[in-house]
Amino acid sequence: MARDPRMAPPKGPRLASARPASGAAPDATSAGRIRFPFLHPDPDDAAPTAHRLLLALAVAGIALRLAAYLANRSLFIDEAALALSVRDRSLPDLLSRPLDYAQTAPAGFLVLLEASTGLFGESEYSLRLPALLAGVASVPLFALLAWRILPASGALVAVALFAFGRPLVYYSTEAKQYSFDVLFAAGILLLALPLWMRGVTPRRALALGVAGALAVWFSQPAPLVLAGVGLAFVASARYDRGDMRILLSRTAILWATSGVLAVAWTLVMYTPESGEYMRYYWRNGFFPLFPTDAREATWLLVALATFGFDPLGINLPFVPLVLAAFGGAYLLRTHRALLWLAVAPAMLALAASAFELYPFGRNEPDFHALSGRLLHFLVPGALLLVGAGASALWSKPGARTRRLVFVALAGSIGSTVAATVFDFPYTRHEARGVLREVAERRVAGEVVFVDYRAQHYFRYYAPELELDRGPIRWGGCHNASLRNYVAEWEALRPYGRAWLVTSNETKVQKRIWRAYLAWTAAEELRIAAPAMEARRVRIAFPRTGGIPETAFRPVDSPSRDLELSCSGAWKRQASPAPVLSADYERRRGHLP
Repeated sequence: MARDPRMAPPKGPRLASARPASGAAPDATSAGRIRFPFLHPDPDDAAPTAHRLLLALAVAGIALRLAAYLANRSLFIDEAALALSVRDRSLPDLLSRPLDYAQTAPAGFLVLLEASTGLFGESEYSLRLPALLAGVASVPLFALLAWRILPASGALVAVALFAFGRPLVYYSTEAKQYSFDVLFAAGILLLALPLWMRGVTPRRALALGVAGALAVWFSQPAPLVLAGVGLAFVASARYDRGDMRILLSRTAILWATSGVLAVAWTLVMYTPESGEYMRYYWRNGFFPLFPTDAREATWLLVALATFGFDPLGINLPFVPLVLAAFGGAYLLRTHRALLWLAVAPAMLALAASAFELYPFGRNEPDFHALSGRLLHFLVPGALLLVGAGASALWSKPGARTRRLVFVALAGSIGSTVAATVFDFPYTRHEARGVLREVAERRVAGEVVFVDYRAQHYFRYYAPELELDRGPIRWGGCHNASLRNYVAEWEALRPYGRAWLVTSNETKVQKRIWRAYLAWTAAEELRIAAPAMEARRVRIAFPRTGGIPETAFRPVDSPSRDLELSCSGAWKRQASPAPVLSADYERRRGHLP
């Protein structure tokens, strides 16, 4: 019979389990919730209210995800690049060779994408359906996890941040695998808890083993979560030989077998060229073991602050860090196994980052960058620490402390809700609307020039909008040879008038394009949307004077970086130069 938590002795009660834990540990009630010893227990009459609030937060989180899905925003560039492989390949081809445009995705997720588009047709809705289902399922799963571990106040704080976190809502409706990272991370932690709370049994060990064996096929960072759970088991050192035999036979073997197969498949799908491009793209996300300058010396601090922005989605990133620190300090004194469960995956991710095996985000403290997508698997553990720290500080005596905690929590939760609600529905790139207007305004015979950064969108939407029925010129990436951009635009001259479709032009491209317009072209119409533009231009014969040399000022980057910036997702052959008339060739001498 479980003891009343209000009767717990001050030095840490035992864990309600099949065997006593070594060291102090939280108490457990009959409902299976772990109680922290020094926190004031929730009054009995407050439990129904806490349940209702928790349910309301979970419903709100699910409603936000459904609303974002129904908003049906245009595909983001990574979605479009992955969707092209799904659309243009059969399932065996999809799983047997590297994806196009340096995309990566787990095998299970690719199967779900293929099944969804096969059942419901090719559309944004069908492409995003698997991510939506995972995002919706993760909300009640995390709410259950928080309720089992934390006091009511801490559970409400953690679930509120989880339900309204903008990155979590956004990636629940993006045709990428990141919502599965959150789902399986929360699920693995939830299945691991009973082994501490109630003891090791073959059935519980098998459930954890099966879940982990599935996770590695749907979530790329799942091995880090599984390794963290295994490390927590070893660090807790509270199991006898019988327990370890059960864990090895039911859990570890399943994890190891499935993990080895998943890693082998991933290596087959990964080319050395795409690996080099990925290391270049995520270069700021690798932990510098031996810092050589101030930026590297402060790398970890910036990385943690960036983690508060994304994936947690909090505009006051240091508040959750402070709360997580208090929660971690308390668990260190009371129940280290739970602390290991929460932080071990993050420690392993940092270690992998130091060896350039897995980036710890992109280290960009920009709330709108959404660059922490690879760290979504750390969100459940991080928010559990935040909730534990909030409850710990709130329970301390003194009105001043409570006021400070209230202000910090109100600011964190308020900023999270505000960023989510006021920025809804999170349109990052709106290619579909721009391309639809180009299709409506385009005159027969007009050429469309597609910049290399807009090609993923154009290739996906062009068949639907019938933009592929006229002349199309494909631009290339020429960061290492800037004059080639002008050569591509000059090849449009025989057409007289052209549409230029661009997306997120670099500063150098914008500079050269402005100089080219001033020299030889005139903009007649401009259609703009977030990160996407289309211009109809009339190209005349060049004026005298040429393009200023300052327009071709090179980027201050190593030549190898310039080459890598045009590889991976941007590696695509540009259109060959057309056969030009003799009259045009005689006049072409104006080109500098």
